[in-house]
This record gives sequence, structure tokens and C-alpha cells, in this order.
Amino acid sequence: AAALLASGVAEAQIPAEAKRLRAALAPAIARARAQQGEAARGRVLLTALHETVLRRYELSATELDHVERTGEFNCLSSALLYLVAAEGVLSSARGVVTPHHAFVRLTIEGKVIDLETTTPAGFDPDRSKLTAVQVQQLAGDDVSPDDFLAGLKQVEELPPLSLVAAVYSNRAIAL
Repeated sequence: AAALLASGVAEAQIPAEAKRLRAALAPAIARARAQQGEAARGRVLLTALHETVLRRYELSATELDHVERTGEFNCLSSALLYLVAAEGVLSSARGVVTPHHAFVRLTIEGKVIDLETTTPAGFDPDRSKLTAVQVQQLAGDDVSPDDFLAGLKQVEELPPLSLVAAVYSNRAIAL
């Protein structure tokens, strides 16, 4: 509800929009719950979200209601949706922000695993293999690829609700 409010959904419309969003996430959640083990659930959840809700990366697509309607997402909205879908499915999901990016982190059997939620293949990514085109897509025109990559070393882990503040910030910048 907080993420929808931060996305600009009128307070009176939040219950209906939350219901639509939960319905859109339900198939991915069901697929993940059917898996044995936290790593398998985490990987399947990411893939299933890209097969159902997350359709096309768009740098400015921060609002969750927009993602549900259009399938367009960015790093922040995809991380938030993953965290919402992970509630009750994964025990250690948390948001991660850098100066120029957002993603999800899990801890499974003592191992820290990052999830690049902007791609279905983003479970435990090897960021050293990012191409210049991929970095530019994620960074946008206002951030140099070198600054974006350097920022990946300046991470801050946050509980899911804390990412909502980033939605407010992104919307304010866009407006």
C-alpha cells in the first residue's frame, strides 16, 4: 500500500489497485512456492515475474501501478515488486540501493546472493560480464558507465518498506 501511495495512486484507490497488483503477482508467487529450497524459490520467482508482470525495461518506469498496467519497469520498481512478491515466500529478501541503482539481496545458507531484478537471468549475476550497452541502459544518460559501476561497490541494504522513499524521490525528479 505504501509503495502504491508513493507511486501516486489516490488513497481511496489503493485497496482496488493493491488487489489488481496482487492478482498480477499471484501466478509468479505460486510458481515460486512450488519449489523446494530458498534458492530455487528465489530464482523461479525472478523468472516468473519476467514472464508475467515485468515486460520491458524503461528507465523512468518507477510507479508500481504503471508496471502492472503496462509491464514497463525500472530497477526500483522491479526490486520493489520482487520484494512484495517475496513476502511469505523468501525469508531474507531485502532491498539494496547504490547511488544509481536498486536491486535485491538474499542470504541463503549463509551465502549472500544479489538479484538483478531488471533481467530474468539476474539471479546471482556476474556483474563483471555486463556489456557497455547493458550498463548504459541501466545508468541512463545522466550517469557515466564508470560512475554506475563504481556505485555498485557502495551498497546500502534496506528493508522493503525503505525503498518506498526512493519511489517518492524518483517521482519528484520526474515531475
